[in-house]
Amino acid sequence: MNTAIKNSPEIMKSELNMTISKENLNAREAATKALIKFQLTPFYYNQTRSFNSLFSSWSTTETKRIYGDFIVSQPIKLTDGRITLQNQLSYQDASSDFTDSRSKGYSNNLFLSYSQPVFTYNKLRMELNQLRLSLENSTLSYAIQRLFLERQVTTYFYTVYQRKMALSVAEDELKNQQAGYEIIKSKVEGGLSAREELLQAELNLATSESNLQNAQVNLANAKDDFRQYIGMPLSEEFDIITDVEFKEVLVDMEKAIQNGLETRMELRQREINLQNSQDQLTVEKATNE
Repeated sequence: MNTAIKNSPEIMKSELNMTISKENLNAREAATKALIKFQLTPFYYNQTRSFNSLFSSWSTTETKRIYGDFIVSQPIKLTDGRITLQNQLSYQDASSDFTDSRSKGYSNNLFLSYSQPVFTYNKLRMELNQLRLSLENSTLSYAIQRLFLERQVTTYFYTVYQRKMALSVAEDELKNQQAGYEIIKSKVEGGLSAREELLQAELNLATSESNLQNAQVNLANAKDDFRQYIGMPLSEEFDIITDVEFKEVLVDMEKAIQNGLETRMELRQREINLQNSQDQLTVEKATNE
């Protein structure tokens, strides 16, 4: 199991999907926290040259500014609104040759604003809920994939064990056939048995040898399948060691069905798909809002 989990592409894919879903949720939850931002324009220069038709003359206006904005913005999960506090501080130096004037000064503006979508669904809450469901779905898929992997590894494991036991039986059978062949051969040579019994013993011996070779091939094929599934190199040798013990388990049908309905992860995945479909329906209904 450890080797299969380490080398399984499906397990790796499920882990990556689970990580992506988790990071997407973390990123969206981080976006619901207060955003503190500082914007600075260290130098702004503007020169405008305009024609005054009344005096039939050209005038030049120059403006130099340094300004910055300090913004604190906080989304509100409950209402999908956003409250923003903004402070703008600037210094300006302006001059005009038309009136031969110049002005310098500081200005500070403070804004407090609140935006609130109305007559529509809470998009922020829905996005967070969908990301949480996506993470839960990815976690369930990973758990289901591990269970499927465990089932497949167990199947391949006991297939190899079965082939190994079949090989052991074939070896014992061949030994018995060889011993029986030697006994019948001695009886035929001593005139105690008919020649036909020796021919039948040779046929049984050949059949046992063929069965042994088939058992060896089946074991080799089962080992190759096992190596391929768990990601072990085909050239690496291994042996199966296990203790097969039968234990009787009494199952109550009603309790088994109830337990399956409560714990089957596939059912929860279907519920998540249903909830996502309902959310998508809400989004589509809100298109014309």
